[in-house]
Amino acid sequence: MGWGHIASCPDCHHEWDWISTSAYLGPWPLVPDAPDEPPIRGWCCRCCHRQLWLPRAIARSAWQKWHERFLAGEGMRLPTAYLKGVVAMVDECLGDANPQIPVSLDLDPGNCPGCQQPFEPIPEEGGRVICPRCHREAAMREGSGSHYSMSCDEFGFS
Repeated sequence: MGWGHIASCPDCHHEWDWISTSAYLGPWPLVPDAPDEPPIRGWCCRCCHRQLWLPRAIARSAWQKWHERFLAGEGMRLPTAYLKGVVAMVDECLGDANPQIPVSLDLDPGNCPGCQQPFEPIPEEGGRVICPRCHREAAMREGSGSHYSMSCDEFGFS
């Protein structure tokens, strides 16, 4: 899904609007590892305004099956360079682990394939963004925003 936002920088007074997007990658559905934890974990890039949702943990064999279908373009659209970059990071995270034992996925440290800035866990307190002009922390304006519906399947959002 996508959300329209307006932000302003308290340092350089730059104001801008953008659409933040979310993508979920990995096989569906997932079962929680623990009853008090969701089966997915969110990561974000504060510079290019992308949110990414990945399984909290996954067995290498399950990921590889999904990955083959993803690269073959079985989704609604062919995978983008950005999503291919994220999938490569997950592949690296899984390494040569036992194919049947779930491995915790952690993108920290890891850089966004779109802008090479570090991914961060999605904060519970909401929107923090980086000003594209001065590269300092900025704030989203309260009450501004709109929702955009986008088609999705298990290979990400289009």
